[in-house]
Amino acid sequence: MCTLKKIIKNLYIFLLLLTGCNFEPRYVEPILETPTTWKHQTEPVAIETIHRLENWWEIFADNELNALEEVAVSDNKRLLAALEKVFAARALVGIRGADLYPQVTLKPAYNSIGALIQVFGIPPPLPTIIRVHEMLYSLPLNLSYEIDLWGKIRNQYDSAYRNLEAECGAWRNVLLTLTTDLAINYFQLRSLDLEIQYLEKTIKVRKDNAVINRERYEAGFIIYSDVSRAETLLANAEALYERTLRLRTLKENMIATLCGKPASAFSIAFRPLDMQPPPIPPALPSRVLLNRPDLNAAERKAASEHALIGASYASFFPTLSLTGGLGFSSPNLKEFLKWKSRYWNIGANSEEPVFDGWRTCSGVDFSWARFRKASADYQQKVLVAFEEVENGLSNIQFQKSEIESLKKAHTSSIATREISLERYTKGFTSYLEVTDSERAELESGLDLIRVEGKLFTSTIELIKALGGSFEYSHGNGCD
Repeated sequence: MCTLKKIIKNLYIFLLLLTGCNFEPRYVEPILETPTTWKHQTEPVAIETIHRLENWWEIFADNELNALEEVAVSDNKRLLAALEKVFAARALVGIRGADLYPQVTLKPAYNSIGALIQVFGIPPPLPTIIRVHEMLYSLPLNLSYEIDLWGKIRNQYDSAYRNLEAECGAWRNVLLTLTTDLAINYFQLRSLDLEIQYLEKTIKVRKDNAVINRERYEAGFIIYSDVSRAETLLANAEALYERTLRLRTLKENMIATLCGKPASAFSIAFRPLDMQPPPIPPALPSRVLLNRPDLNAAERKAASEHALIGASYASFFPTLSLTGGLGFSSPNLKEFLKWKSRYWNIGANSEEPVFDGWRTCSGVDFSWARFRKASADYQQKVLVAFEEVENGLSNIQFQKSEIESLKKAHTSSIATREISLERYTKGFTSYLEVTDSERAELESGLDLIRVEGKLFTSTIELIKALGGSFEYSHGNGCD
């Protein structure tokens, strides 16, 4: 008796050791050498002093933008589609996890068979060919369980779980892209509103000048070319005004789509841009790898492919399955559920691949290639991330300098236009000089407005490049 207990104990320990086998190689996250600082960093890193916000766009303190972002996050169809991919990945985890447990099925059945059979060993004159009618009622409860000796099922489950983490990262990346695209288009629309306001003032001034020049021409003080030049300037400004209105409509329609609303039933009130973008102290380069959801998704994708390598190696080894069942079976319905109609079975089977045309070897090569491809994708995304941060920092740095120069140019153009108009009024120069000065003033003014608007775009693109947040807080899971 003691010997039997020892055998059972040793067999139990042996099975535990077998189920602990795992052929997945040690996973090492693919990494690249990260810089210690940014090339175009003009402000010191001050992560500890940055106010943490629940939503990154709140840093602009624009209530209308906040409201639009909430609508977009709630109703954008692309974001909803990405969320459904997360649900699908979560369901796949459940499917893979179910393989770790025994499968129990209940399969009630009734069979009625009528057949002609030949019976041997019956002495004559009894017939050897007779017709039989057999009926069988059964209520079996069957169990099947594949013992995960080599970690194949566990690795498939791990791969599915890591893929779920990757899909969560992909969803967060879609969320980040959506919110930054909406903010960029919103501030571009506000910048167009400022252009429209500036053009309205310009048109009013040029319209007054055209009226004055025509009155002076009719009075015989100037030649007609001065009238035509003034009207040309007015028409050009009006054409530019209509073009800007068209661009504003396109931006408004784009914002409607991002918010998940039909463009025909969506509008944003006119309000010129009247603020400056906030400064964005950049995080340390190493923290970008933690913040960006696309990098997190790419790394988890590589980890998911790596787990399948272990599953591929496990295919070289035999599988062991346990089967069993119990229930009732009887040809007589009256006796069907009685204790004497009980039956049971238990068994085990093993399957070892001997020759499969190198299918298993190719499967291992395939898994390794998929992992190397995912690893290379991740490393490439890391390089692109550093590029995008550097681009954002350099754009902000140079655009701020450009704005200062354009402010000086615009101030000078206003002075030039006033001097030219005074000289023309006194008869010291032709209207051509006034035309040139007014054209230069309009161009410098619009250039200044556009670069100030681009500074908002660059700021938001930097926020996106940094992962949409200033401190690592969300990890890679889904809320």
